[in-house]
Amino acid sequence: CARNTVKAVDLLQLRASCGEKTLYQRIPACPNPCPPRKKRYSANSSVYASLDIVPGYSLEFKTGMDGGRMLSAIRSQGRALGVDGRAAAVKGRFRSLCAVEGADLAPRTLVQGTVERQDPDRARVEAAVRAGADYLVNALDSAGEFRYIFDPLDNYVPKDYSWTRHYGAAYSLSLVGRLLHEPRYLDAAARAVEAGMRRLKKASVGGQCLFEGDRCYFGASALMSLAVSEHRVATGDRRFETAGADLAAFIRAMQRRDGLFFHYWYPKGGLDRGSMLLFASQQGVLALARHARATGDRGALSAAERGMDHLAGPYWDFFLGNWFFVAEHWSCLAAEEMYSQVPKPAYLEFCREIGTHFARTILKKDATAFPENAGGMVVTHALSPHGCGTATAAEAMTSAAALGGAAGPGVAEIREAALWSYSFLLKTQVNAHDGFWMQRPALAVGGFFEKQIVPRIRIDYVQHAISALVRGLDLYPPAAPGAAAEAGRDFVVAVPP
Repeated sequence: CARNTVKAVDLLQLRASCGEKTLYQRIPACPNPCPPRKKRYSANSSVYASLDIVPGYSLEFKTGMDGGRMLSAIRSQGRALGVDGRAAAVKGRFRSLCAVEGADLAPRTLVQGTVERQDPDRARVEAAVRAGADYLVNALDSAGEFRYIFDPLDNYVPKDYSWTRHYGAAYSLSLVGRLLHEPRYLDAAARAVEAGMRRLKKASVGGQCLFEGDRCYFGASALMSLAVSEHRVATGDRRFETAGADLAAFIRAMQRRDGLFFHYWYPKGGLDRGSMLLFASQQGVLALARHARATGDRGALSAAERGMDHLAGPYWDFFLGNWFFVAEHWSCLAAEEMYSQVPKPAYLEFCREIGTHFARTILKKDATAFPENAGGMVVTHALSPHGCGTATAAEAMTSAAALGGAAGPGVAEIREAALWSYSFLLKTQVNAHDGFWMQRPALAVGGFFEKQIVPRIRIDYVQHAISALVRGLDLYPPAAPGAAAEAGRDFVVAVPP
């Protein structure tokens, strides 16, 4: 739905047998508030029309047009020219021109559903970070829990929740608050940290852990510890000191002989020695390292060192490990923190290799048919880049650039790729001009979409994006005084009474 004062038109001009024809598809206006949609992602949505070229992947090819009418017109044009219409439709490549205008908005070009962005600079990136942090602050309820997922197309908030991602978001608020010297983000982080205290339970292996369901998940406990430590580093506040010590004790008690960690503990069944989950051990190393930074705990630092030694050593020591990395952003974050306390060259080299991998994996502007996707992380050019995948790659590249300094081996390539990834992330962030099709745009502004064509916001999408962007500010030249505040006006929504 669009508001009554706004119209959006997708325009494609094709020469058919009867002469010039223009195909229009308008987003219909509706009463305010808009009625709820019955289907979440309709293949023929008035905003995202389906182009079913590849069976099963119609969502990836949404262009904002009526694909059936468009292909029919292409075939008509082919018949008029004596060309097989179906062959022409399959072999041809086409692009739609989409624009939006309104009472308070001059005509602006849309790119995959969002208003076209200006090239980022330090001021615009800082404004984006603040808007993302504001999204998380505004998503906190009175109990200190976040609005976990928000679908602005349907005005839909699912009931499911993740305490692991909750504490990742709390950590990012403290990180942004510390680096931008913004007390309100630190205050919000403290409320989020406090929210899960009632879920802490004593573990027979040692310390306390955060329960989700019938078990204690190591990753959630590690991120809770990280959020506690980051808040203490940022503020000096020791209100969570006891919980932080208990969480660190649990993380150390879960450490295996090789330096990694067991990932589940059950009150009745004890340790699960078989399950190994993505990210959890890396999160444990980073949590212990930040706990050591916050408290001076040498035992925690020693345990973190054992874990980092394994990650930077035998963890990827297998045949296929010579050819690729998976999502190793937490590894790079841990390596950056550990190198600042225990400067082993292996940590630096490990993160540099990860950063180089991502720098060579993201889409390059001169190597993709869709320049709006430049900087995005995706497996193949046929699909749209994933926002959160790009954000985590940006986190890793930012750490690699920081560890490499100004002139380390391969740093220039990593820095350039990181800047491209920041540019892409800003395209997936909702600003005030993107709300023309949303029922409640004020709830979405500052959030980051899963993809430019999948308008769903989850708190970890925001967490990873602002964590990368705020740490990458130093890669830009200084901004003029007041420039960030001026750029922030793009995120101000006039909410009707």
